[in-house]
Amino acid sequence: MKYYFVAAAALKVASASRPTRGAYRALSRLKGGPRPVIFDQALWLLDGFPEQEGRLLDLGTGWVHAYSLHPALLRDYELHCFDVADHRHFESFVRTVPIVLDQIRQMALGPATVERAAQRAAALVAAKDFDEAYRTARIAYQISPGGIPTYPANYFDTIYSIDVLEHVEAGIFPAAAAAWYRILKPGGQFLAQVGIDDHLAFYDGKFGSKRYLRYSQRTWDWLLGNDLVYINRFTASRIVALLQNAGFVIDDFKTDDTGDTAPDQVHPDYRNQSEPDIRAVRLLVRAHKPLDN
Repeated sequence: MKYYFVAAAALKVASASRPTRGAYRALSRLKGGPRPVIFDQALWLLDGFPEQEGRLLDLGTGWVHAYSLHPALLRDYELHCFDVADHRHFESFVRTVPIVLDQIRQMALGPATVERAAQRAAALVAAKDFDEAYRTARIAYQISPGGIPTYPANYFDTIYSIDVLEHVEAGIFPAAAAAWYRILKPGGQFLAQVGIDDHLAFYDGKFGSKRYLRYSQRTWDWLLGNDLVYINRFTASRIVALLQNAGFVIDDFKTDDTGDTAPDQVHPDYRNQSEPDIRAVRLLVRAHKPLDN
């Protein structure tokens, strides 16, 4: 538990100003290692993508565009990657590509498909910088510090994200959801996996914790929350409702309910949450934009 509070204090200090935030991000990039790519999450996305072609948007693409690499190697999409700030790290990108290729080799694919993926992976690894890699992979990159994408209306066949919606600032989430809806084509798919557990608990080695529910809203705002590892702490049902309010039709959603916080451990500030919301640590949601819009 001590690491939880140490991490909270350190991140609070690092969030204090632009120089400290910049220093934190610079230090975090020094390792330059590959980013984790969870195979099951990648397969879940691929299952919801158009069969071969289409224009796709990756929300909150992070250091290496990790979940855009499978479609870039396997299919002929036009890929767009969006983020609120430039967190990219090219060395990590290059070192992540072989991991994705190894995962592709585990899939039940024909030898010609795997060979094409291997050739594309080799070209990405040989690239000198992101610009060259983007030309190879048909990727376009956009940054919008306000968090609202500015693409044309009805532009994308599919919008997707992995472990991103929990980081969308609470105050702009409705506007962001409205923007996602606007830029998605009628009939287009919206796919999201959302980590609604406590990201500070990762520093204690506890994945799937809902520890933040044990502290008051005031304690979180003043002592525990930070801007560098910001989480909006929305419940699964609230995220689904916000997407519906934006106009999306929810096709399917489910939660992983393995949280370690029981209802009797929840601070009174959050006692209005249902037991499924209290226990849920991950949300998977599939939605679409109706054809008549």
